[in-house]
Amino acid sequence: MAGRCVMFSGSTNGQPALTYQDFDLPTREDLTDGEVLIQLTGITVCISDMHTMSGRRIEPTPSVLGHEGCGTVVASARDGLDAGSYVTFSITDTCGECPQCLVGPQQKCTKLLKYGHVKYRQDSVPQGCFSSHIIVGGGTLIVPLPDTLPPSLASPVNCALATMVEARERSVLALGEKRLLESSPSCLIFGAGLLGLYGCALFKEAGFTVFCTNKSEERRLKSEEFGGRAIAPEDVGDHKFDVVVEVCGGGAQYGEVVNTAIKVLKPGGVVTIVGAVTPNTQLNITGEQIVRKCATILGVHNYQQKQLQTAVNFLKEHQHSYPWDSLVSAPLPMSNFEEVVEVARTMKYYRVLVNPQL
Repeated sequence: MAGRCVMFSGSTNGQPALTYQDFDLPTREDLTDGEVLIQLTGITVCISDMHTMSGRRIEPTPSVLGHEGCGTVVASARDGLDAGSYVTFSITDTCGECPQCLVGPQQKCTKLLKYGHVKYRQDSVPQGCFSSHIIVGGGTLIVPLPDTLPPSLASPVNCALATMVEARERSVLALGEKRLLESSPSCLIFGAGLLGLYGCALFKEAGFTVFCTNKSEERRLKSEEFGGRAIAPEDVGDHKFDVVVEVCGGGAQYGEVVNTAIKVLKPGGVVTIVGAVTPNTQLNITGEQIVRKCATILGVHNYQQKQLQTAVNFLKEHQHSYPWDSLVSAPLPMSNFEEVVEVARTMKYYRVLVNPQL
């Protein structure tokens, strides 16, 4: 049997060079060290994938991009995981033995492999999701999914939702249980993309009053469907917050976002920075601002693998609480990936869903 993938070999003037390539599928006997072969049933295009395909971010080439996905186990060399299981998987494969794995943060393992970020090995099953199949290693957490979660909901869980679970858990821990239980904590989220909307729901369900701001009024208002209260950027300064979360990414004015976050933070509050993963994220704050606010500033990049299970549990519990389906496009065939890229560029959808079997 054979699979097929979309190969990325670089970008010229913002246009990705994409080709299709077939590969042989291994049998159960070919797998070692806890490896699992998964036939992908749904994949979504993360904004970071778009950055790579446009040349704004550099990754090894040739490669099979993509890290958001779910699928069915085809063959497994892992105890307790049988063929036919519907699963998602962590975007990282870790060694479990280095100091980063043992004491954290696990996602900074010294032998880390991130799916969708590795150079393709010729004639092998891809380690990226823009493919009919993916092979994951023994250091990858695999979480079973209920059949009630369709690929449109399940595909982004292992990146966007799990990352925001990490952001919420670290923010709550830094804020302190006493403050969470004995006050009515408030949270401001800068950015109403997919991470921002997930954040609205997550913090609301944790007992926060959540505000969400974005330059786009349409996106601000969308946050109200996910537990947030839309607030215009010019009105942010009229409030004070226990937690401020940044998920808006870089840009020329990025420093003002964090500067504003410190200004509107209550004393002893927490600023959690998630979206600043590009070099154009110079900050415009002073040490005095941090000290006088007794502020905690956190950086969150990806997530500890255990948060994937929490993310799946959250979505199972709240599958019908929020209009998750409205965030994702109808499925497009992977066989016309050029169209997938063009639709993703329109930013009409929070995520473009791809059927890797078409």
